[in-house]
Amino acid sequence: MMLFILCVVVMLALAIYAFVRPLSVKDEADRQKSRDAINKAYYEYRLNEIEEDNQKGVIDGKEEIVAELQQNLLVDIPEKQQKDVLKDKPVSKVALLCGAVLLIFISGFSYMKTGALEQVVQWQTVADNYPLLKAKYDSQKIDEQELADFALALRTKMQNQPENLQDLLLLGEVGMRLNSYNIASTAFEHAYRLAPNDTLAQSYYGYLSIMYAEDESEEKFGLFLLTKSLQQDPTNLFAVKALSFYYLEKQDLPKMWYFWNMWLDLLPEDSANRAMVVGTLNQIQKMIDEKHKEGKN
Repeated sequence: MMLFILCVVVMLALAIYAFVRPLSVKDEADRQKSRDAINKAYYEYRLNEIEEDNQKGVIDGKEEIVAELQQNLLVDIPEKQQKDVLKDKPVSKVALLCGAVLLIFISGFSYMKTGALEQVVQWQTVADNYPLLKAKYDSQKIDEQELADFALALRTKMQNQPENLQDLLLLGEVGMRLNSYNIASTAFEHAYRLAPNDTLAQSYYGYLSIMYAEDESEEKFGLFLLTKSLQQDPTNLFAVKALSFYYLEKQDLPKMWYFWNMWLDLLPEDSANRAMVVGTLNQIQKMIDEKHKEGKN
């Protein structure tokens, strides 16, 4: 926030300088150019006048008069034209001060109307609440709006540490809970590129790949990552759950039975998910038994 305010002050100071400078200082080159133009016009006028008088025989010694005219122009310009040139004076300090104040007022008013100041303040407030939002997320006592605020605060924090693996994985988890594919995929892909041998990065990115696969190659890549993460860490519960639901959807009975049993083995006795896993295994067993009966018939 301080950096933003500093940038605004510097830009406003430059704008005031750009406003005041052209009004307070008269460019000497322009002034000299105007003086030369007047001298030239006057010289041509007097030269024509002298030529007319010479043709009428009114004057004698045309060359001496022309030489005297040239000498006079070298010294100065006629008084009337000189006064005209010097009419442009620097603007008064009061006028410059009023102009600068007006510029500040217009800039401030325009920013208040179009610069999203309120949104910037809200964003900074959310970013400052990161520790509180993190505690709520860890305790699973966070509502939908707080979850969205947490994602914003986390992304703000990551601007200073964009390569923090734990923050990337956490942001991906939050993205999944928000049903935001863009947030989750960007975070998990970055995490996997950063640490390709990390089992959590493999399993998260693999899960997202099979869930949102647009073609068979993406689906195979996701299965490869999930399988690889289990080979490195057979207790990776997230990967086991992902493969269990994947093969349940595919109705692959042998692999359904294998991964759902693996899931059950990894669950503690008091887990709230234990009854659901046992119930699903009973359904799978019935499906296997029915398939065996059909095979015998």
